Amino acid sequence: MEFSIKVGWLGVFGAIIGYGLFGLPMKHKKVLKANMNSVIYSFYLSFMVFLVPFFLLFVEPIKISIYGVISGIIWIPACFASIVVVQSIGLTVGISVWSVLVMFISFCWGQIFGHKMKNATLTIIGLILIFGGILSLIKIPRNESGADGEETTKTKPTKAIKEEEMNFGKTNIDDQELSSFEPWSSSVDNLMSNSGPEQSGEDLKKGKQHDKEDKKVSNFVGWLGILIIGICGGSTYAPLELAKAEDNGLMTPFSFGIGAFSSITFVTILYCIKKKMEGKNVKELFHFKICYFALLSGLIWCLGNICSIIAILSPLGLAVGYPLTQLAVLLSSISGIILFKEITGKNIFYFSICFVIAISGGILLGIYG
Repeated sequence: MEFSIKVGWLGVFGAIIGYGLFGLPMKHKKVLKANMNSVIYSFYLSFMVFLVPFFLLFVEPIKISIYGVISGIIWIPACFASIVVVQSIGLTVGISVWSVLVMFISFCWGQIFGHKMKNATLTIIGLILIFGGILSLIKIPRNESGADGEETTKTKPTKAIKEEEMNFGKTNIDDQELSSFEPWSSSVDNLMSNSGPEQSGEDLKKGKQHDKEDKKVSNFVGWLGILIIGICGGSTYAPLELAKAEDNGLMTPFSFGIGAFSSITFVTILYCIKKKMEGKNVKELFHFKICYFALLSGLIWCLGNICSIIAILSPLGLAVGYPLTQLAVLLSSISGIILFKEITGKNIFYFSICFVIAISGGILLGIYG
């Protein structure tokens, strides 16, 4: 199936919206507070990736491709990692870096499958820009914050958390009652704040050291996640190169969803068995009250995925259509900066320069590689 160029551009726009915004629900303060495991979040997300393509049956007859199923299975580790990356590294830097890595890995697969470079010079320039941009993005300072720029329990200093625990109970008094005790409330507060044991210099030093170690571990896991997304995300469409003769068209997401959801279901069952053996309440693991955030992530991503396939099947093709869909990183970066204050001040300017360098390299690689 081939679409008109106008429909192709609509596909590009839809893919940018879908790929650019699917990470927003992951950063909501309710999700961060609940600390939902990435396996469970991925289960909900993948369920929507499986469910939404059923609506395509109104457009095309059902076709199942083993290559599409394999693509879905390959994508699952990237799905796990994306949740970890968004919550540790952030939308702004995290998605920017993994997007250009995905472009690079896709380029490598293209060479393996015998695609000839249209322009070797511009391809090499693209590679240089990609790695230069990525190395620069990694060094940009980021704010450790949750939804709406609020500090999360994960990122608050140990001292601040201890102070909150010591003062627990003060905030349970009604505002009306507080106002009636206003003349001497400050004295009571002082007495209450001194009621707990004072922290020694040694305790504070240990607390700060613990915070630094936690941050290092979080960053390491985040950057490892980006590497996993780059490898698995960039390899996701490799099996589809072998399926070109099948001409599955819009039904590709259907097979993809089957592979993704079946594999994540297997992993989720193993995870639940493990937690059950540890004495955990399996029902509580699923966080039913906030599962709609993960379902929303899956819906947004899946719609973006369908739109990207429309762009590729249009006259824009894989050479132009696919690289254009990667401009979604611009939308995710803006969201991270404006909504979550992940980067502030002069660092926004530095990020913009590094972002343009990296994404320019990715686009050159996509068009001329």
